[in-house]
Amino acid sequence: MFASRKMNLTQLQNEGRYGMKRVLMSLVIVMILAVGQAIAVPVSGTILFSGNVKLTPSGESISTATGLDFQWALVNGGDGDYAGLPVPPDAFLQVSFTDFTYDPFTGPLIPLWTFNYNSKTYSFDLESISVDNSSGNLYLAGSGLLKITGLDDAPGIWSFTTQSPGSNGTFSFSSAATVPEPATLILVGSGLAGLALAKRRRKS
Repeated sequence: MFASRKMNLTQLQNEGRYGMKRVLMSLVIVMILAVGQAIAVPVSGTILFSGNVKLTPSGESISTATGLDFQWALVNGGDGDYAGLPVPPDAFLQVSFTDFTYDPFTGPLIPLWTFNYNSKTYSFDLESISVDNSSGNLYLAGSGLLKITGLDDAPGIWSFTTQSPGSNGTFSFSSAATVPEPATLILVGSGLAGLALAKRRRKS
């Protein structure tokens, strides 16, 4: 009987060690998956455009217009993931803008703008917009999603200003994305593993 109890105790200890190994292995897997997600690189930076736009309907003033008819647009500068794009006067990178009605806005608008450069597609999906024409100028601002081939999509903001129908408009875009740091996730995972080990030792 004593031998049987001893064997059962040994079996329980072995099962406990096996269970702990499974818990630790699960934690390691979770940590690896979390770190893999954390090192994904989202779009970041600012891109500027300049071009010509007309207010719609045709003949309307800034105070009465309800939409935009883009005539042409060029990349005019950028930083972050948009650094190094060709800009005037050295080069002219054309951008395709989608005409739209901003009052009322019935988005999302996919995409608001897009262009290709070096086998990559750059674009911005417009999801929301606000309108301010109280000062005699037209100012539009919106939020949406920035996209670049090979990078993760990132939340972005967009703004547009023009002074009169047919004038050159200036467009500016920027992205803001928050991704947990890999080191932080590793520390959190290590802490969970440490707590599990400490609990196991107290039971032993």
